[in-house]
Amino acid sequence: MKKILFLLSLLVFVGTIEAQIVTIADVNFESTPSGWIITPTNYWTANTDLYAGGQTSYHGFVPIGNQGDTVILTSPLYDFGLYRYAFLSFNQICKVSGSDICQIEYRENIMGASWKVIPRSSYKGSGIYTNAVFCDGSYTDWLPGDSLAIPTNNWWKTELFDISNEVSFAEVQFRFKITKGNVIGSQIAYGWLIDNFKLTASINPIAPPVVELISNYGDTVYNTGPFVIKAKVATRTYAPILNPKLYYTTTFNNITSHDSVMMTAVEGDSIWTATIPQHLFGTSITFSIVGYDSVGNNNSVNSAFYLKRGVGGHTIGYTYYYPADTTGATNNNLAIIFHANKINSWSRSLYLASEVGSSTQDLTITSLAWYNRTYNYVYLRPNVNVYMKCTAATSNTNLTHEIPSISGATLVYSGPVTTSLSWNEIKLLPAFNVPIGSNLMIYFEDSSGIVPGTSIIYWAGHLDNTRTVYQYDGSSVTQSSMAPLMRFGLGVIVNDTNSVAMHSIDNPKNSVFVNPSAQIPVVVTIKNKGIANLDSCYIDWTLNGIPQVRHTWRGNLPDDFNATDTIGYFSPAANQYDTIMVWVSMPNGVYDSTTYDDTLVRVTYGMSGLDMYFVTSYGDTVYNTGPFPIQAYIASLTHTSVALPINLQVKYTFNNIDSYDTLRMDSIGNNIYEAIISQHIFGTDIEYSITLLDSLGNVCSIINRFHIKRGIGGELFKIL
Repeated sequence: MKKILFLLSLLVFVGTIEAQIVTIADVNFESTPSGWIITPTNYWTANTDLYAGGQTSYHGFVPIGNQGDTVILTSPLYDFGLYRYAFLSFNQICKVSGSDICQIEYRENIMGASWKVIPRSSYKGSGIYTNAVFCDGSYTDWLPGDSLAIPTNNWWKTELFDISNEVSFAEVQFRFKITKGNVIGSQIAYGWLIDNFKLTASINPIAPPVVELISNYGDTVYNTGPFVIKAKVATRTYAPILNPKLYYTTTFNNITSHDSVMMTAVEGDSIWTATIPQHLFGTSITFSIVGYDSVGNNNSVNSAFYLKRGVGGHTIGYTYYYPADTTGATNNNLAIIFHANKINSWSRSLYLASEVGSSTQDLTITSLAWYNRTYNYVYLRPNVNVYMKCTAATSNTNLTHEIPSISGATLVYSGPVTTSLSWNEIKLLPAFNVPIGSNLMIYFEDSSGIVPGTSIIYWAGHLDNTRTVYQYDGSSVTQSSMAPLMRFGLGVIVNDTNSVAMHSIDNPKNSVFVNPSAQIPVVVTIKNKGIANLDSCYIDWTLNGIPQVRHTWRGNLPDDFNATDTIGYFSPAANQYDTIMVWVSMPNGVYDSTTYDDTLVRVTYGMSGLDMYFVTSYGDTVYNTGPFPIQAYIASLTHTSVALPINLQVKYTFNNIDSYDTLRMDSIGNNIYEAIISQHIFGTDIEYSITLLDSLGNVCSIINRFHIKRGIGGELFKIL
């Protein structure tokens, strides 16, 4: 009868109510919440160490007494009298043993009403809410096996409840209740933390958007940033998502500041990124992402991390992932790191704390090596980036390309890799810290853009089909049958007062358009690796081994901060590779004793306005006299069409006498052009080439050759 009466009253007022979402309550616990009651007194208190927003949350403790004792935080009454639909959201960390009971209850404001638990059917969050109870087993992040674990601000979870069936058209209040279970001593667990309690209501269904973090930096970060935050923010209704916003709070030396930044869509309208700029070591950063759709549905996600100065330096020892497998059978020689005989490739591999040595201690990794047991091929991969990320994941089976830079991974190496037998090692820049208990994800991104040879190289591995995924040249993403063997160099602590590192070569990239009338800037980023602020250093560089004019950088750069500068210019060669080597020295005018991070190399390819290559190839030697069809792919990379006619220049050499010919090439479709070299006698060397002028003024050429040789053979006899 009660709900019928309220429904009649709703019909009277519906003409004055818009079809929108109304906020009934929004409690952030920054001060003592008005009208809330704590029973018994002092068992729920303000907590200024852990918070999902602002600087304070409310913290409930497990009662010390007997089984069945309770600790309760009760809200005032809230009126949903005009609304058919209602939603509850709050942030929580529930570091409470599974033997104790943490529940959210509600009660209507009518005579004789009793408290009822919000049922499992109303739960719309992502945790475990079995029997309508939360505990530290609700999320693996809450370390259910360790009762003494201390939560961090990275543990916060957003919980959602559709409470329409429980509280619509009613006046109700809520309470958070901790009930002591039957296990003695469980009160040593940290307790239950609540923040950002929010109630919304509407005359239409409420469907908060999906808001999920994709990148996660963990509790502690050993660099100063910048930090790319990637999240999924997607509508659950017909209403489109409005541009989401990232809010962040920084605290340094007890001084707190707040800022926000609009996020940018990077994949359709559901994957978004935003960047938190660099901050000093010792800074605590908390952030939240808030998503709204156009009718007012909203949701948020929270996280936090602390910036700590890491340790690094020279390698003093090694730890291995299955070192015995380096001498194992050849069928364990099928691991994938990068494909040396492909244009581009990537891989992502997971190593557990128990395998790399971080299960009992913090690690500082200064080098990384992988093992080649069999394939004696020397291939140069000019542009390889390696990233590392600490993770709680125990398997790596997601068959998608995870972009390292927006997934919380740190760039630890950028430059060339030359393959060899045995261990192939790179020195990390910077050294990478792995906290105790963390697993390690390693990303290889090979964007060399060339095929140095036709032979494949498989790396030594350990059989485990849950650890490595890879992809090359547009093929499908594949789960590998084994994880690559790895050797991790362990570092000694180095805390130089004055030290500088090359952080990246920002321009040119792996390839660059060549314009004869314009030079290309060489832009680099340096990083202060010393404790003292960096006010100056030298930046030297060479182009194809030739020294260039030294650049002197001046500024004021805090510890681990970056600075970007243009150090010079160069004229790239069309359809050729240029090698740029850059190194730094003399930070603040003194010698830098840490030298492993001083130098970077970039091999860049000068792209003309034409994409040209021969489609047909006869190898070095042919065993017939022809004729020889020659096909070439020729396409414009600019808005200007390929200039016609296209001629094939041919040089014939027989008995040391040269002759020449020019053959017109005809289009046969799909940017393929063809000419036919006529028959020639055995013993002839044939060299053929195409030379064109692109729209930028570059002279572009391709050339190939073969020798005509009389083959040897015989007759086939039948043996009776």
